[in-house]
Amino acid sequence: MPKVVGFQWERYEAWRHHPLLQFNKRNAFPGVGIGFAAFLAYVAYDKSQPKEDHH
Repeated sequence: MPKVVGFQWERYEAWRHHPLLQFNKRNAFPGVGIGFAAFLAYVAYDKSQPKEDHH
């Protein structure tokens, strides 16, 4: 085994590569895509229904 010479940066920089610290757009807000699609379906359904004047 070779002798280690100098400062071991890899040991102190390993936290930067931890999975919890990696930003991933897909996993940042789970369920937002499904919620947005459901909201659009609701709005489309609501707009397609005839309005009743009850006042």
